[in-house]
Amino acid sequence: EGHEEHAWNDSGFDRVVDENMDWLRHATVVVTSNSFWVGTKVPCLVYGMRGHLRLQVSVAGASKDNHSGVHGGVFREPLSDLIQVLSTLKEATSNAVQIDGFYTHIAPITDEERKLYAEIMRTFDVNAYRRNIGLQQQAATTTTMEDGMQLLMQKWRHPSLSVHNVQLSSSECTVISQQVSAVISVRTVPNQNNGDIIA
Repeated sequence: EGHEEHAWNDSGFDRVVDENMDWLRHATVVVTSNSFWVGTKVPCLVYGMRGHLRLQVSVAGASKDNHSGVHGGVFREPLSDLIQVLSTLKEATSNAVQIDGFYTHIAPITDEERKLYAEIMRTFDVNAYRRNIGLQQQAATTTTMEDGMQLLMQKWRHPSLSVHNVQLSSSECTVISQQVSAVISVRTVPNQNNGDIIA
């Protein structure tokens, strides 16, 4: 189906399920792929995906939450320290991951792969993709075929690192949390070793 991450309710998925309930009722197994079509018009056959390494980073300080108006500046604050640590993971301009050896074992792109990406670009609308994910400002920029191929490679071929779900021990706006954490999601590719990434 290929639309697990897509707006399924406006892509026809619900209609297909409704129209085929008799057939689906007798299925022994249903396999879903956490994937996405190239666009809204052209289906894809997913034959490989990046791996997923989920990490949680936590920083603790005082043994309890404290009010910033009374105790601010007296001690190192966990949220400031966490932000400092997280800011070292990626280079701000290029978005490149700054973990030593992160890209070391990634195979160079072959001519055959470049031909596949060039073929996909015949039906991939970079600006429609940008608008679809909420990047209207970037959708107005001119994009070359090479830009589009690099975008697709970043989505499918290259590893990535994202920070999610920052949690605080207090949600009060003037309280210094005693403990904070963030989830780091690393999307891995062939030849990468999870042990090397977390070492």
